[in-house]
Amino acid sequence: MDEQPGSNDNALPPAAAPAAAPSAAPVAAPSPASAAAADASSGTASPAAAPAAPWEGPAPDAVAWLLVNWHNKHPLARRIGVQDVHTVGAVALPFLAQPLPKEPSLDAASTVASPEDAPPAKPKRRWPWQRRKAAAGGPRRAWSDVFIPGLKPDAVAAMALDYGFTSAPDELPLRRVEISNSELESGGATQSGAWPMELVLLSAAIDAGPARTRVLVGRRDQVLGKRALDPKRLGAVAAVAVVLLALLLWGLWPHAAKESDAAQSAAAAASAASSASAAAGASSAASDAAAKAAMAASAAASSAASEVDAGESAAVPGDSASAAASAAMGTPAAQAAASAASGAASEPSAAASSATAASGAQLPLPKPRSNGGRPSLQSGVERLKEEQAQKQAQATQGQTPQAPAPSPAPAKDDKPSPASTSQAPASPSPSPQAAGAKAGTAKAPDEAEQRLAVDDAGLGKLINRSAPGAKLVALVGLPQKTKPEAEAQLARMQEMVGQTLRGGGQVLSGAVFQTKEGWRAAVWPFGSREEAQLINATLLARGVRARAVDF
Repeated sequence: MDEQPGSNDNALPPAAAPAAAPSAAPVAAPSPASAAAADASSGTASPAAAPAAPWEGPAPDAVAWLLVNWHNKHPLARRIGVQDVHTVGAVALPFLAQPLPKEPSLDAASTVASPEDAPPAKPKRRWPWQRRKAAAGGPRRAWSDVFIPGLKPDAVAAMALDYGFTSAPDELPLRRVEISNSELESGGATQSGAWPMELVLLSAAIDAGPARTRVLVGRRDQVLGKRALDPKRLGAVAAVAVVLLALLLWGLWPHAAKESDAAQSAAAAASAASSASAAAGASSAASDAAAKAAMAASAAASSAASEVDAGESAAVPGDSASAAASAAMGTPAAQAAASAASGAASEPSAAASSATAASGAQLPLPKPRSNGGRPSLQSGVERLKEEQAQKQAQATQGQTPQAPAPSPAPAKDDKPSPASTSQAPASPSPSPQAAGAKAGTAKAPDEAEQRLAVDDAGLGKLINRSAPGAKLVALVGLPQKTKPEAEAQLARMQEMVGQTLRGGGQVLSGAVFQTKEGWRAAVWPFGSREEAQLINATLLARGVRARAVDF
């Protein structure tokens, strides 16, 4: 029986190995480097590894031009060239991707709920700046080292997730950032089933003079890093900013006070001009009012004189005319006209004083007049009443208990001779005309004022009549205490009368004489009593009081 040749056991194919039990978790496919290392250790040849993914990023020369354009775009940065960009490489950044979803299982044991399979708790409400950081569903960085000064890990991770590359270039050096254990442990429940991944960014160094910086480059020409700023440019910008700030502060400095002072001075000048114009208008109005008042006073004086001459039969004609003039001045119409004229005359001086105060001009004060200034109309009326009361008291005391009966009144046309009129005060016994005048004064104590005789005024020896039977009229001022005051009053009366009779060709005389009441100033002669009353009204409107005397 032939023996069959024995078979070689080694040549037989190996028995089929039993199928391996499925593992609970999927195992990641080994990387080409780990597979090559395993083949080398086992001594068996492995099939050729799969080709790496092609580089999809820019070339090193393009990276240099890209960084030059990016750096010089800033106005305050130093100007660099291609030769200033060097040390171009790649950086691999580790991330932890989210775990894959689990497949459903039909095992009964899997129906038991485990704490790990419990649904996650509802996330708490977060602020808007915390939502991006806490967003789930994306890779999470696995490093915490600051490998480039000035770049925080969170900013680098955001740059890599948005613009990172999935593969590294073969011709550039590659740097791998180490994984941090603290980042792995901080994952907690989400760490289970997560698998590592890498994203690549390009890195380059820039030398701009003494300054040196390193930046990261990603897809779409995105650059992350700091530029090297030029100190000269920064100084120029700071100087311009300081100048602008100084100009702004100078513009906002309280210059409004000067403007307000200028506005106030302009307003004061305008008010002074308006006050001056108002004073000029008031002066013209005062002159018109004075003329009207003089005309009204003269008309009232003439009418009152006619009434008094017709009613008083016991008085002499000269005394009756004087009483008529004083009564006319005592009428309400004449007093109102005189007060209006004096008020209108005082308005221009008040307006001028206000204009002078507004303009701020320091004018010297005028020298006071020797007669004490212009008296007011109210004080003149009061003084007139006092003099009237004194004269009435003297007349009452001078009368005897048994007064002689008044003689019959002479006719109106009968006029006493000037000689008898001048010699009447010298006779020891009163004349019938003087007795009649005293009786009329006693019977009518409410008259405006007592008449002033020629000898009482002291004009009997000073005035020389041009004709024996001519009738002359003089204006006699109020008595003054001293002779210089009377002389000043005479000069003032002559000036005002000369202004009133301007162009008339009439020569007036004047003198200062002493009476029992004081020193008086007199101006004479006037053509008629009406003319004297008109001039007297004008003087009264200007603040000078006088009386008309017939002789």
